[in-house]
Amino acid sequence: MNFSTFLRLLGRHWWLMILTPGLVFGATAYFTHKQRPTYRAVATVIVGPNEKLARVDEIAGSLNTLDRRSVVATYARIPSSRTVRERAREDLGLQRHEISPYDVRTTIVPDTNVVEISVEGPDARLATAVANAVVEQAKDYVQEFYGIFGLKLLDRASQPSRPVRPVMSRNLSVGAVFGLLMGVSLTLLYDYIRRARSITAESAVPEPATEPEVESEWTA
Repeated sequence: MNFSTFLRLLGRHWWLMILTPGLVFGATAYFTHKQRPTYRAVATVIVGPNEKLARVDEIAGSLNTLDRRSVVATYARIPSSRTVRERAREDLGLQRHEISPYDVRTTIVPDTNVVEISVEGPDARLATAVANAVVEQAKDYVQEFYGIFGLKLLDRASQPSRPVRPVMSRNLSVGAVFGLLMGVSLTLLYDYIRRARSITAESAVPEPATEPEVESEWTA
């Protein structure tokens, strides 16, 4: 099938090319609107020498130890731990069912000792409060058990103004492309079935019967 034939085929079944993308686009908009928004609040901390270290050699030794990525990875695990989450919940005066929808994650910024602490949940204000409470409780927890390194706040979490998902514009773009592809596929399938039925119907028509030839006898 060449391109001109393909265009003629689409034009012949234009109603499929309008109906299918329209239905997919409308369904995408409806279900996106019905989804509960999720907000993300992000705070950042630095893993560094404990502020109580006074001697220069102690500080230099701790900085050399920080070159081991396992040290930063260990400290990055603390803010998202169950213990710190529970302390943050108690600090905010929340019930367990109120904080359960909020997911705490930590990410190490590549080639740095900076750790991002992100909290995702259905309420922007509460997500921000949980992120900042987790930072404070993680700092206190580290000071209780470790004397060489500590967590220092770099940036507090600020309240997000828009959700991270769902993103209406992105979903509608995906829905439009998917609807167009589905429309083309259904058009080709419909034309194939129509042609197949036509060929089957033609082959089922019986051929007209021919009269047998009668030999005539001539008598002298």
